[in-house]
Amino acid sequence: MNHPDGKRLLARVRGQDFAHAGEEEAIFLTWEKLPRNPLQFCLDAGCGRGGIAAAVQSQRWGQVTGVDIDEASIAAAQISYPEVTFQAADIAGVGEILPDTFDIIYALNAFYAFPDQASALRSLRKASKAGGRLAIFDYVDLGDFRKSEFFQKSETHLWQPLVMDQFPGLLDKAGWRTTACREIHEDYRRWYASLVEKFDRLREALAREFPEELVEYAADYYRLLLKAVEHGELGGAIVYADAA
Repeated sequence: MNHPDGKRLLARVRGQDFAHAGEEEAIFLTWEKLPRNPLQFCLDAGCGRGGIAAAVQSQRWGQVTGVDIDEASIAAAQISYPEVTFQAADIAGVGEILPDTFDIIYALNAFYAFPDQASALRSLRKASKAGGRLAIFDYVDLGDFRKSEFFQKSETHLWQPLVMDQFPGLLDKAGWRTTACREIHEDYRRWYASLVEKFDRLREALAREFPEELVEYAADYYRLLLKAVEHGELGGAIVYADAA
């Protein structure tokens, strides 16, 4: 579902331009350990259609720049949220484009889709100011993810969920120092149960707006994701780090 049509469908089901689990609740949960200052500069890494960036800026938690490699999603974000700055770019190169710029860098359900996560973390470190903060809200491989029925979906083969006993080392090598981690496995179960229910409730309306095969694929995809969470194969976490 990490493509323009999939993101647009998810935004319709969730009711806003979000493609991450938990919608507004997840944003507030992530920012519980982050400073809120309207004068600080924030980078939304993998911003999609811009809903998170707009929500953060509207709360006056910072001036947000949203970056995503998907040009179609960035174009939609620029139209929907003209008050926010958006840029189409690869996260692996954002450190060269915007060096030493950001006080806060965050990624909500985006990091798993970055093909070279080590390069992405190094790039984000370059984009961070000295003493900058990083928050990664993402899926967690609980050990049997690759054995799950959900992983058999061809799209899911590209997923790289966090592996919690390895991720702090990856952060350290990229110039970040892990400061906190919050497991949110039960929150993920609750959020995806709600999302599956929304797909069932909105099925007829969705079929009038989107190709039926896309709606059926998405509904089945998230049923399998929920199953993986319920079976303890996939979970979620928020990892915080400081620029070392």
